[in-house]
Amino acid sequence: MNEIVRRLQWPIATLTLVLTPVFIAETLQWLRRTVDYPVYATMFWLGFALVYVLFRSQRPSHEWLLKWIARERQLSRLIVNFILLQGTGQAFRWLQSWILGNRRLRKDQIAPSESTHNSEPKNAGDDLAIAGENWLALCAPFFLPSAPMLLWLASALILPAFIRCLVLGAGLAYHLLSVYVELRHTNPIHLQLDRRLIWCFIFPMNIVVFGITYAFALKGFTGITSFLFALGKPLQTLSQFLPNIRSLLGWSEST
Repeated sequence: MNEIVRRLQWPIATLTLVLTPVFIAETLQWLRRTVDYPVYATMFWLGFALVYVLFRSQRPSHEWLLKWIARERQLSRLIVNFILLQGTGQAFRWLQSWILGNRRLRKDQIAPSESTHNSEPKNAGDDLAIAGENWLALCAPFFLPSAPMLLWLASALILPAFIRCLVLGAGLAYHLLSVYVELRHTNPIHLQLDRRLIWCFIFPMNIVVFGITYAFALKGFTGITSFLFALGKPLQTLSQFLPNIRSLLGWSEST
């Protein structure tokens, strides 16, 4: 499976880049619908603004926050590896890393002076590297907001709609800002990412994440299906033009 994913890296990235205008257009369509759902939109942007102000006032440099971001990044990789049928070993390593990381954090809290002198500072991505991971798993932390997704699902089931929108805005802001801070202040080589892949794949995928989340805030699960269905329209249009292209080139069905 890793070999298949590796070979599809640049075809997938190129297709994602080509579809970026479609992602932007559909996201703008949902932003225009803000006036149709004023309460939900207001709560969404309130949650987004609160997290943005918090990030601006206090940079994410606290030890507990960095470790939380690291654990969330690992969860995103775990989800992708499960999808790619590589879940068992990854799940065990992730659980082991989580337990050891929490033990290390408690030790640092008990003896902060000793840990300060004997360890070097680490950023959120330092303990994420797992040997043999494919490029999609390496990219997952930067386009798959795993912890916010679980929070969004829980809020959709137990919270009123307008509170859900507040949670959605806060979770999306956390995801986008944490990705921005890490990509801006960390060398892509250290993250095992190609800079071209960031612009061709990660950036467009975050536009999709923003659009889906905003659609979810305004119309719930119906908004998600509507957003995804709209993204499929360009592919349907292309498939309709393929027979005409084949006839222009003189190809027959038997060719």
